[in-house]
Amino acid sequence: MCTFSCQRHHALLAALLYREIERVCPADCSRLTERVVTDYGLDRGRIARENTLKMGDSLDIHNYKAYKSLRTTDDEFVEEVLSYGPDLTTEVRRCCWIDVWRQYGLLEYGKRYCLYCDKAMMRGYNPAVTLEIPALMERDGSPVCRFVWPSVTLCPERVASKKEQLQGRFVMSWGQLTDHLLHCAKQSLNSEEPGLGDVVAARALRAFAEIENSRPYEKSGFINDSGDR
Repeated sequence: MCTFSCQRHHALLAALLYREIERVCPADCSRLTERVVTDYGLDRGRIARENTLKMGDSLDIHNYKAYKSLRTTDDEFVEEVLSYGPDLTTEVRRCCWIDVWRQYGLLEYGKRYCLYCDKAMMRGYNPAVTLEIPALMERDGSPVCRFVWPSVTLCPERVASKKEQLQGRFVMSWGQLTDHLLHCAKQSLNSEEPGLGDVVAARALRAFAEIENSRPYEKSGFINDSGDR
């Protein structure tokens, strides 16, 4: 049985799932991978939406960023706001997930997550708010990921205030997120063909265990769910 405890595990398992989809279903892998990633993103957005409404808050960009907050550090992601409005624009200039995928030769599979997940999360949270991603790292030679919310203005103080008010109440651990990723992938694939999700998940988990068992015990640089490295 695999235990997930950090975002390195989340990134690694995602890429392995998409690789195994291609190996098991080569003729239909693009459509199946898009569905698996999209379904996961929609469900993440739905959870954040339900939590927001439960607290009596509106489904705007400030609460989207507050309620979907993840535990990350500056050495894992480097993001800069290029414009707070009228078209909110941000760039991610360093991404630890890319580092993991590149390390294990999984970049081609992992970046499929980036193609669909963020847009699906936004749509699952509030379909009236559009997210555009005109640039992705490692696609067309782009050194950054760029996110644009047309006709949206962000006040960072409002996001910080809401996060402080929530005190991490709805932040899922990386273990929970990775379990959710696996569950959604199995569910989506099994709805396409009974048992398909179980086969793909078993193969991905076996590959995950092989990689983790071969790693030396070292400080990975990734924060785990206890806040340690």
